This record gives sequence, C-alpha cells and structure tokens, in this order.
Amino acid sequence: MSLVPVERLLTPSRAKSYSACPRKHHYAYTLGVRSTSNGSAATRFGTAAHAAIEAYWRERAAGADLAVDDDGHALLWPSVDRALADHFDVLGEEQWVKLRALIELYCASWNERAVEVLAVEREFQMPLLHPRSRKQHPYYWLGGKIDLLVRLEDGRVALIDHKTTSSDPGAGSDYRRRLLLDPQPTIYVAGCETFGHSVDLILYDVLVKPGQERLLATPTEKRKYTKDGKLYASQREHDESADDFDQRIRTAVFGAPSDYFVSFEVPKPAAELNAVQANLWAIASELLRVAELGFARQNAGACFDYGGCEYLPVCTREASIDDARLYVRVGPSPELTEAARTAA
Repeated sequence: MSLVPVERLLTPSRAKSYSACPRKHHYAYTLGVRSTSNGSAATRFGTAAHAAIEAYWRERAAGADLAVDDDGHALLWPSVDRALADHFDVLGEEQWVKLRALIELYCASWNERAVEVLAVEREFQMPLLHPRSRKQHPYYWLGGKIDLLVRLEDGRVALIDHKTTSSDPGAGSDYRRRLLLDPQPTIYVAGCETFGHSVDLILYDVLVKPGQERLLATPTEKRKYTKDGKLYASQREHDESADDFDQRIRTAVFGAPSDYFVSFEVPKPAAELNAVQANLWAIASELLRVAELGFARQNAGACFDYGGCEYLPVCTREASIDDARLYVRVGPSPELTEAARTAA
C-alpha cells in the first residue's frame, strides 16, 4: 500500500481539532502552524511522559537486560534517562521531579510483567469507508500512530494507550467516562489490523501527577515566633531543598503506587467502527466544503477550553498568525513521519 500524503490523512487528533473549532483546525492542520510555547503545562508534561515511555518500550522490544543497582533494584535505562533529561528545561525542576518519580513507578510496574512487544509508536493508514455503501472517500484516508501493542501473559493482544492527568481516573469518574467515549481506540483497533494484528482489548495506563508542591519559606511579614524565638511548626524559614522535595514526592508515589499509576482494561469495541466511520466521513465531507469555500467558521465556545486556545490572540486580533515570536510553521500532523509528510 502506497503512503497517502499527510494533508489527506484524517487522524483522531485532527478530527478532534476540527470538532472543537474549524478555525483552530484551519490554523493547525491546513496552514500547519503551531504555537512556539510548546503548549500548556499539562501538554508539556504529557509529551515528556510519552517520550520516556516510548524509550522504555523500545528497550523492551530490543530485548535489553534490566539495569540494576547494588541492591538489585531496577534502574532506568540510559535512553529513558535521556528522554527525561531532554524535557527538564521545558518542564522546570518541580514538574520534572514529579514526572521522573512517575516514570520510575511505571517502569518498575511493567518490569515485573513478561509481555511480548508487538509494536511501539507504529503508524498506520487505511481507507475511510462510507458506513453504508462501503465506498471509499474520494480524498481523505484514516491515519494515526498507536502508542503500544503487546501480547499479554495470557496470550491476549492489548492496545495500550498512555495518559497523564491531574484528575481522578478511578472507576466511575468523569475522566474515565470521557475515555470510554473517545473514538480514538476504535480507529486504532482497526489500524492495528492493517499490520496484521487483531486486538483483544484496550488497556489504559494512566499516570496521575502528584499534587504536592514544593514548600516555600514563610514570608517575613507573616512569620510568627514562639516565646523562645522559634518559628511556629507550621511555618518555614527556608524553601524546601530540591533533594528534600524529590524525596517527599518519591515517598508519596512509591508509598501509594495505586494512587499514581492506574491501569484498567476496556473491552475491544464490537460494533462502534461503523458509527465512528460515519462521524469521520461527515467531518471529511465538511473539510472538503471548507476548502471549497476558503473559509473556516469559528467556535467561540471553545476559545477558553483547557486553559485557552493557542490561536486566541489571532482570533481576537491581538496578534498575527505570521508572528514568528508566537507561531512556527511545522506542517500538518508533525507527529507523523517524514515519509508520510512527503508521500506522493
């Protein structure tokens, strides 16, 4: 199967962007412009986590032996350490400390399981079919990149999706219910079949960001002292050191691992693909009409979601989409490979 050019690929991220706001989609996917700010703090944290997790599974796929310390405890592979180090400046020290503890917990948890790695960050392309006629869309194809595909100890093939959150991902939570409504896994299950694997279940691995913050010195004007000249026990003379903060986070994470690493199974979607294809067909058809009109409508209701849209200054006429200080042209779907971007 020959590759389809990236501008003709309808990925789950692209479909989500268009559904949220066609104008946002126009800037991100038609013009291929992204913010120079590396996204929100939550986005930066999630991107760094995915990079470290990818490095871990590539080592597992290569059959690398676990590194251990003098006491026999597993250490992070150098490639995982490098992936974390690459994001230190973007995250800042406090967030980096939290992420490293979570990655150590994640790796330690999976180190105990003898699974076969089938695919890591694997891309796919497949025709977008009309849900009734099964006719192929005249322009758009479906595409994407799966995080991970493994064969579990019991022989089942699991499609694993990784998430980071500050919310409660427990059973019955709004966070988990949103995941159950996400059409992305349905598309990815079908995508796995394009490279020869039938998925038995979807497994969500969710890293929960610690809520603890670094303890700061009590402002001078708010300090209270006992009769013998000592600060009240609830107050601090100095900021918490980086080492003390690191130790406090690690104690919290490894003291209650199930609070910070939540993994749960979702049955393979049985009859949802047609519904998902119908929704994507409708989006693809709208995209063709938008291209014909040369105009993408704005959804003002989405401007302040998730901390605010990165293109809000453009829509409010406070900045230009061509302002190189704020935006950079990376092309549509920069997460896909150069091969997909330059396919003929």
